Amino acid sequence: MRQLLPLLSFLFFALLVVVNGATAQVDQMTPHRVGIIVSNADSAVAWYQQHLGCRLYKSMDFPEYDSLKIRFLQHPYFEIELVEKKTSVSVKKLLPDYDINKAPLQGLAKVAFRVPRIKEVFARMQQNNVRITIGLTHDKTFNTDFFMIEDRDGNMLQFIEEKSAERHFIALLVKDLDASLAWYRDKLGFTVIDTVHVTRANIKAAILSWNGLLLEMLQNPKTVLNSRIKQLQPDNVGNQGFLKLGFYVQDLEGLQAQLKGKGVKIKYPVLTADGFSRKLKLFIVEDNEGNMVQFYNYVN
Repeated sequence: MRQLLPLLSFLFFALLVVVNGATAQVDQMTPHRVGIIVSNADSAVAWYQQHLGCRLYKSMDFPEYDSLKIRFLQHPYFEIELVEKKTSVSVKKLLPDYDINKAPLQGLAKVAFRVPRIKEVFARMQQNNVRITIGLTHDKTFNTDFFMIEDRDGNMLQFIEEKSAERHFIALLVKDLDASLAWYRDKLGFTVIDTVHVTRANIKAAILSWNGLLLEMLQNPKTVLNSRIKQLQPDNVGNQGFLKLGFYVQDLEGLQAQLKGKGVKIKYPVLTADGFSRKLKLFIVEDNEGNMVQFYNYVN
């Protein structure tokens, strides 16, 4: 990303310093509000509401000051201040042949947002016909995925997903490690990384990987089996503690059909779950020992 120096015309950061005493400390500063000069404040408000999910919470108009208009937008993690002034100018009007790649304007270049599920965000921008200046790209140096767009005034916005924190780890106690290893490998496509057998304690273990997630399997003869719990309490619907594994996927229906074709038991076919802040679609399968594995995504 260091070689990419896109323009963000007349952007300034308004950093509000949080202080407990009379003197502000550097380590107490947090980014709070981004200020952007725009050609039409109300049109820009509509753009940022539609594409970034911002909420307009305050409007200020000063016609006596060069038709000044200020719109304050709020997002759960930051604020945007949109400023319209009659005498504002665009660099492209001053330099008609301006090329940000050949001779970028000095100053602040872009606003960057860290997001989860960047492929979803990118797809939504494409569907909304947002102008994409750099498509979905992987940066090996920082181990991030990113893309860049322009707002309606040509200001550069970058979206970044960091990959370094995505190596999740889950441990699963199983009755038969060899059978479970084969199920997760052959049905779900996990890769077996390593196996070990502690003969003295008769404990088997395996490490599997799938799309950045690590799954540890343990077979221990002292484990209480689900079948034993069922004998003790026939109407048991679940044991206290972790309930299921959950994986985010893009194509639910396609994956469900694929797993069904492999003979996987579909406990709950694709359904929509209402009541959450974001509507979920999901389906749940059972592995070879009856453990539930859920696959889900979000309804746009």
